[in-house]
Amino acid sequence: MALSCVDMLRLSRVALVGHKKRNRLVVLTIVTLFFMIFIVSIIYQGLENTIIDASASNTGGIVYIKTGFIQDYYYHKDYGRLTSQHLPENTEAIITERIKQYHGEIIGRVSDISNQQEWKYNVISLSAVEDFIDNYDTMTKIAVIKSKDDNGSLAEDFQILGTYPSTARGRIGSQNIFFDPVLEQINPSPQEIFVIDDGSKEFLEYINHENEIWREIRGYNYDPTPVMFYVVKFNNARDAAKYYSNLVLDGIKYGYNLSSGYRYEVKDLFNNTISVAMSFTFYQIIMLVLLVVFIVFAFWITVLTFAHIADEDVATIALYRSMGARTFDIYLIYGLYLLELCMISLVICMLLTLAVAGIVFTFSAQNLVTALQEFYQIATTPRATFVGINGIIVLAMFAMIVTVPITMLLLSRKFSAKQIAQKLKER
Repeated sequence: MALSCVDMLRLSRVALVGHKKRNRLVVLTIVTLFFMIFIVSIIYQGLENTIIDASASNTGGIVYIKTGFIQDYYYHKDYGRLTSQHLPENTEAIITERIKQYHGEIIGRVSDISNQQEWKYNVISLSAVEDFIDNYDTMTKIAVIKSKDDNGSLAEDFQILGTYPSTARGRIGSQNIFFDPVLEQINPSPQEIFVIDDGSKEFLEYINHENEIWREIRGYNYDPTPVMFYVVKFNNARDAAKYYSNLVLDGIKYGYNLSSGYRYEVKDLFNNTISVAMSFTFYQIIMLVLLVVFIVFAFWITVLTFAHIADEDVATIALYRSMGARTFDIYLIYGLYLLELCMISLVICMLLTLAVAGIVFTFSAQNLVTALQEFYQIATTPRATFVGINGIIVLAMFAMIVTVPITMLLLSRKFSAKQIAQKLKER
């Protein structure tokens, strides 16, 4: 007579109670190894979310970035000059699809126009800066928009039509020795002057005139070289951060990682949200590498421990078989036993992590909030949190659960009727 599910669950609990010493070894190993991954990943993800949200405070929660495929220039040996490869035909479709995937909206274009050595201008679509400009009808010269903290003077041909918010020029300092190494990598928002392109030819004529002047002065001529980006607007700052953070993973899907001659650029425009996401990428890579190492080590300890348990429980397993248990039933009994250990370890890890996060919040939240207010020059108080879930945490949880079937598969021979009979004879 086969065992019922209730019987197998009850017997797995009996096994759990009967191996307290080895149970502690498995739980202690898993908790010790995964606790560091959990605490760093969860707290740092919460910290990253806090700063990303603050980075969009001055722009009403909206993030503006520039993105596009840029040609890689290389030195041509035959002609001794800079040349470039053509961009693939599907690059525009890839960009628009990814922007849609992360709930962004293309609102215009921005181009870096230069004659390579003497001058450079950032030209942006009127539609991309409508949120920051005053009445465009008042323009009498070439219209520009610049950072509100930029006190530099402009040539008489230009007229300031609006300003956009910016961060302080220093770095975020939270007075926390664990946070500051990451926070010090975050760059301030760009402070650039943008010439507004309204579709007229006035600015183009200005560039051509200036190029002529430099040609007469230097005795050579460089045609203006434009580098074009899309201006993208995200109504959710975290979507903008994901647009950058998932660049490599999405490259597998779209195939642009394998292409040569160009690269996929994602840069800040009026915020520093991309710089925030970029600064936290390094720690995520370290955590991912450590997670792989810890998974292998924890798995090795678990397999060895359960191999010993299977050897010790030979008589018990034989008893289960006499009660009508099949080999598959034995797998389920010990699989449920191991699953309970993994779930206990997971719960302990989460409770310890939340406790540490609470302590960190108590002693560091106020300093962080003050630092963010000063850096982003905002009157409102940012909401600080030190709890966040990312792919590393999900992968760690998944690894704990997957340990169960893999361990049982590797130890399947120890639960076979032939192996059990042989062990009984040896005793």
